[in-house]
Amino acid sequence: MFQYKLDDYFFPEISVKANPKYIPGSSSAEPSARISMQSSFGEDEEDSIRVVLTVKAESDGEGEVPYNVKIVGVGDFTLRFLEKDKGNSEEEKKALRKKVEERIHYNGMSILYGALRDLIMTLTSRGPWEPVLLPMHFFNKKANQAEDKAPDDPP
Repeated sequence: MFQYKLDDYFFPEISVKANPKYIPGSSSAEPSARISMQSSFGEDEEDSIRVVLTVKAESDGEGEVPYNVKIVGVGDFTLRFLEKDKGNSEEEKKALRKKVEERIHYNGMSILYGALRDLIMTLTSRGPWEPVLLPMHFFNKKANQAEDKAPDDPP
């Protein structure tokens, strides 16, 4: 198996704009979060993985929202294979690396989203309108499928 750790995360792009047309209480529109994500193994270091998450929160067209937000978060992870796996064949290592990349992709996105969500709430709390707290988001496929089902839907 393997272990991985978060070495660092940072925000190369931060944009929070208060909407001057927004009137508190005039709309029940919530900011809709659009999320794009990518992850890649480092070119120089075989054991480094970079995860990039972009979150845009803006009006969905059905009313004014207090803020339009775009933030890009980057997380750098280090992967370490356990001693017992270092002697594996190249094919086994390749299969394990694919599994690792998927796991770090989803877990890394969850870590970054939590940091971005907190940053958005902190920044908007210093603006003229009420703070924005983005809804929770699940990055693994099974959780998203379960979230899409209504509570009354049969399994």
